[in-house]
Amino acid sequence: MQGIVKYFFIVVCLVLFSFTHAYGDSVDFKDQTVISVDEIVQRALTSYRNLSSFYSKGRVIQNMDMGGQATSITREFEIRLAKPSKYFISWDMNASPVGLQQYVIWNEGNGPRGYPHQLDVMFKNFEGNNLVFSAGLGISGGASFSVPMLFFDFEGNILKLIKNLRIIGEESVQGDDCYILSGDSNVSLDHRVWISKESFFIRKIAYTSAMNLLQEELYEIVQPNKAFLNKDFKY
Repeated sequence: MQGIVKYFFIVVCLVLFSFTHAYGDSVDFKDQTVISVDEIVQRALTSYRNLSSFYSKGRVIQNMDMGGQATSITREFEIRLAKPSKYFISWDMNASPVGLQQYVIWNEGNGPRGYPHQLDVMFKNFEGNNLVFSAGLGISGGASFSVPMLFFDFEGNILKLIKNLRIIGEESVQGDDCYILSGDSNVSLDHRVWISKESFFIRKIAYTSAMNLLQEELYEIVQPNKAFLNKDFKY
């Protein structure tokens, strides 16, 4: 009887050892599944705040239903940012029946500029870059606003404008595993943000508005602390 008990004890110990060896080690933060939405937001804010420069390319896709007629607008954008105040943000908007149009906002460090001319005239009256980013929000589909506001650490950034954020799942974007956060904003009751589990940079933003506007803002290429030349902020 004692031999059976001893054998059972040894087996239990081996099973427990195997279990703790497989699951008891500390897990790297980015791989933890138990993480609060506040932690994700704070790590994202810190990730952008700690950057010296940032580069990204991507697309904004808008699908609208206007009186039963489906309309689609695609913007290809490129973002170059460098602290303390340099930026070059361009986007090409392809919308029927107008066709392809190009827009640029930039700052070589001596004040905001814009193209076409009407943007340039408007920006010369602005005292802060945050006003430039906000003014370009609608026409850029978010390209001039979402990441630039986070990078330069302005108060009204996208992660602070979306309220009641919660984690609703996980998904890979461009091969980057992301947390999916959802909350309500002034444009949608389901405003979603995909934040990388590794870098905590935004990889995608999407929402459907009350006016049947479906928008996706996709950051396909993300390069933190990229080396820029002065000419990269000229137009």
